[in-house]
Amino acid sequence: MQSQSRQGAGGAAISGRETPDTLAPADQAKAGTPPTGEALCRACGGSGRDPERRPCENCGGTGKVTIGIGGA
Repeated sequence: MQSQSRQGAGGAAISGRETPDTLAPADQAKAGTPPTGEALCRACGGSGRDPERRPCENCGGTGKVTIGIGGA
């Protein structure tokens, strides 16, 4: 499978998750699983980078995580 990449701040390439089904460490479920939604990664504040400018290990460099919403 091909990896997704996007441009980060300053035009640097940021590696994304391999596929939408790939979970980052902070993901609670696969993307699109009801009832889930996207949220900014708390570890990097949505930048996708750690303080040393490396890809965030928490979100896989995307700046977003999939979390459960709602609930009973």
